[in-house]
This record gives sequence, structure tokens and C-alpha cells, in this order.
Amino acid sequence: MTIRFEITEQEKDLRLAVLVDKEAVWPHPGIGDEASDFDAEDIMSYLVDAWPSLLLTQTFPIPFDARQMPRSLTGLMGAAEARWDNFGVNDRRKVENEQSRLDAFLYAHDLSQMKFGAGLEPFYVLRSGPRMRIETFNRFVEGVAFTEFVAAMEGLGDKAARLLGENHSLVIRWHKRDFVDPETVLAFIGGLPQANGTTAAAEMAPLKRLVADRMLSEIANDNRQPILAAARGAGALGVTSLCAVTNAVRELRSGDGTPLATFRVQHVYPHLRDISNPTDQGIRVANEVRTWLSLSGKDVVDLAHLSKELLIEVYRVEIHETRLDGLAVTAGDHGPSVLLNTKTSRHGNGPGDLERSLNFTWAHEIGHLLMDDPEEWPVLVDTLSDTQRLPRMVETRANAFATYLLLPVSTARQRWEEADKPQDWPNLEKLLNTLAEMYKLPRIVVARQVRRGLPEDNGNRVQDIFLQNIPGFYSD
Repeated sequence: MTIRFEITEQEKDLRLAVLVDKEAVWPHPGIGDEASDFDAEDIMSYLVDAWPSLLLTQTFPIPFDARQMPRSLTGLMGAAEARWDNFGVNDRRKVENEQSRLDAFLYAHDLSQMKFGAGLEPFYVLRSGPRMRIETFNRFVEGVAFTEFVAAMEGLGDKAARLLGENHSLVIRWHKRDFVDPETVLAFIGGLPQANGTTAAAEMAPLKRLVADRMLSEIANDNRQPILAAARGAGALGVTSLCAVTNAVRELRSGDGTPLATFRVQHVYPHLRDISNPTDQGIRVANEVRTWLSLSGKDVVDLAHLSKELLIEVYRVEIHETRLDGLAVTAGDHGPSVLLNTKTSRHGNGPGDLERSLNFTWAHEIGHLLMDDPEEWPVLVDTLSDTQRLPRMVETRANAFATYLLLPVSTARQRWEEADKPQDWPNLEKLLNTLAEMYKLPRIVVARQVRRGLPEDNGNRVQDIFLQNIPGFYSD
């Protein structure tokens, strides 16, 4: 998929049309010719302000619960307002801070701001690894190469600069766009308020060394740098925890990614091409892995054996950030690796609860390593839902993979039938406890698989019981 800016230079402005695969997508022809005319000074003012964010930012500026995560930039403000509606009266300052960050983000990532939005539909852009996501007129384009988009924007900026003249203050800033201080770079990468970069100088020092004395374009094209990718994923946890996560990644050893890459090509990618639904993708790949391991439906998956076969290094570490569950490093100097945080808040209250939670996270991270593009996702950081930076589709797929890998629905139903089809809480609880221990899964995950496996009449009755007795339970 290609993008091209068709630019006509006029006396004091530029006439612009954005073409995707040779089709004009913005400004829309029906608006009128004058909508395509942009003042050179307005273009330059926008570009010098937005440039670092356009190149570095790959996440929304505020965190969302998994079920509130907007699917598009177009729906971002609505999702944010729904989030703020749930805040208390004492959270006004937090709301104001998030509003300010969101306003700045939407300005930087909407090309209609080159005309202050007047009379134009928004043209939203957001980087996603090596590609750009584009949204305009309810159209979503995700296949445009990042490098091609940057080249088109630079061409636009250079033409505007020629009209303004080399001595114009904005043109001088444009020519210096590659020189950005480390605090600003890290703020955009991690999605942090820029003030945090200066208030935590000691903690940020190792990260700052990664970007010091490097040009913005060089850093932007270093998307596979695992430490910076980890910072991007952990930014919503705050500076201290972001630094703890990046320090942990720095300690991971380099491994041989060949077996994992080979497995992806032979057993994963063919299935992902045929299926669009992320849940179905995760289920299909889970079934493929169980078949590859020669397991029957009732067999318990040995994740240590699977990791060894794929040469995935697994680390159990103590990071004192309870919102962090784990992370996956796809390759490079620190992978392929899985990191499990033994201090996660998902420790439960009973014996074995923590180990079962870690086992699910382990399978979840293997799912990321198998299904997510290492070029786009060099590091995937998994946190509690209200600080999660990964797209909903990515998380949904990995959750489905982990769940169906460890306990297929057909097995959950068989075990329910073997237990004389319980439909009262004492006997259902006994079944859940047995299966949770047997398959090394959190009880709530087992409950969802049991519910999914039951016929409608039995399932509705069991579902009501689970809703009454299991906090956080929900059905599909």
C-alpha cells in the first residue's frame, strides 16, 4: 500500500491532495477546491510542533481498561470521556491532566490541524511499528509504510520551507527537527508527561544514554531496540516502574530465535492469514501447538517443555510493580524470552494461586511470541487492564491462545460431565478447584471454559451461579 502527497506550489500556499494507492482520500473532493489550499506558514507551524510525536508515539496518551480501549483514533475522545465519567469528585486534577495530554496528542496526530481543522474532516495518523494507521472519512488504512509516510511529510515540509524562505524562524526550526533533547524523546516514546523526564533524572539515566547524541530520525528508525520498546509498553506504569521494566529487559540474555521463527512460518502464519477474528486466531494456533506436542484434549501442557523446544528463555523475577504481569521479548539481544513477575497483584489468596496465575501469563506470553510480528512488537509488556498499552486485538488473541492451549473447551465439558454435571455452587466449586489444580490455571479462567462448553440450558444456569460467586466473572 502506497501513500503520496500531490502538491502544487502557489504564490503563498500549497495545494495538497493525499493519495493512498493512487486514490485521493483527503481533503475530500466534495468539499471544494479551496479546502485543498494550505498556507505554508500554517503547515510549517504544525510540522515543527508535531514532528517528534508523529515519529515516536505509538500509543494513546492515557491508559484504558481493556473493555474501554477505543478501536480507533476517531473514537478516542469518546472513550476518554466515558473513562472520566467514572472518576470521582476528587479526581478533577487527574482528569484535567489527561484532557491536556489528549488534546496535545489529537493535535499532533491530525493533519487537518495544518489548517486548524477549519472546514476539514480529521486526517488521523498513528505509527504502529513499521506501518502507519490512517483514519479519515470513516476509512481505516493500516498498510502504509512508516518510512514512506515520513518521506511524504518531509517533502511537504520542504516545499513549505521554500515558500517561506530560509530565514523564517519556523524554517530554521524545521531544519533542526532532528535534534531533540533526550527527555522529550523519552516522553514521546513512553507516553509520559514531559515533566517526569526531568523529575526522575537518576532513574531515567540509563534510558537517556540510549537516545543521547542520536538524531530523532535515527531513533525513530530503531523500532526494534528492545529497551525502547519496553519503555513504550511500560510508560503507563510511571517513570519508576518503566525504569524497573527496562532494567529487567536489559538483563535478559540473547538466544537463538531460529526454532521459534521456523515454527511461526510452518504452523502459525498460514492460520492467521485465513482467519480475521483474533479469538479464533488464538484458538486455532493453540490447537496447532497441542497437535504439534502430540497432546490429547485431556493432557496437561508442560510449558517448560514447550519453551525448551522453541528455545524460549523463561525468567521469574521480582519487580515491585504489582500491575506488571510479565512480558515477551521476540528476539534480538534479549530474546526470545518470557519474563514473569512474581510480584504481580494476581497472586490470589489461596495456596497455588500465584503459580497458576504465572502459568497463564507464561502461556499468554508464548502466544505473543508465536503470533505477533517481531518487527512490529520487539517487546510486549502485559500489565493490569487499566495500564495496558497493547491493542485489544493483540491481547484478545494471546488470551484466547493461553486459555485454549491450557484447557480446551471440549475438555472442560468432559470433566463437567464426569463430575455428574453439577449445577449447584458447592459441587461446581469443587470441580473448578480440581481443574484449576490439574491444569494449572486460575479458577476464573477454568470457570469461563466450563461455561463455554455447556449447552445453553445448563450453561445459563451455571453462568448465573458463577456470576453470583466468582468476582470478575463474565461470559462471552
